[in-house]
Amino acid sequence: MTIGDKTFPSPFNIIPEAASGQALGDPTHFWTIYGYNAGDGWHLISETVLGGNAASITFSSIPDDYRTLVLNIQARTDRAAENDTIFVNYNGDSTDGHYDWLWWRCNGISAGDIGVARATTTMALSNCAAANSTGNNFGISEITIPGYARNDRQKQAYARTARFGNVASDADLYYSLRTGRWRDTDPITSILLVPQTGPNFVSGSIFTLYGIN
Repeated sequence: MTIGDKTFPSPFNIIPEAASGQALGDPTHFWTIYGYNAGDGWHLISETVLGGNAASITFSSIPDDYRTLVLNIQARTDRAAENDTIFVNYNGDSTDGHYDWLWWRCNGISAGDIGVARATTTMALSNCAAANSTGNNFGISEITIPGYARNDRQKQAYARTARFGNVASDADLYYSLRTGRWRDTDPITSILLVPQTGPNFVSGSIFTLYGIN
């Protein structure tokens, strides 16, 4: 597609923008183009690939250069079960009453249920595989944090997670949607991940943090 003297490759996402009452054909009309400009898109901030056990994962000194953070997780713990929960904290804050979170989950035999926690010390934003899951099976999650670097709003995140246990029954096929809020307006400069039971994330777990513009 060509706009003015610029030709954009496919695939792309072009969103027309116009002031109130302005026609799309107006020569002053502008476009927002996602995924084309080299300054836009996904940027790798940091990645941790475990070669051994780790009781926690920390991303520190997170730059404020982006609009949104996305944290991709491929994780497994040494808990003697098929799954484990991953807790998330920001900026070293574990103060009681500073976090709220909600999850909806389903599996191969249940349409789903919900859980909620208000005014807590952390957020349960992810679920992963554990020691009784099939070997080389890692739970996956993606956590998105819009506006993480702003100082005019409390920080909210949304997440999706999947795992497959040992696949001995339909109930082992699990999916959940989660959301959480940090009751603070400070920019997020660090993220801490800790298994609920663990006590460790195990070798092969991968934690990747991206910034998006």
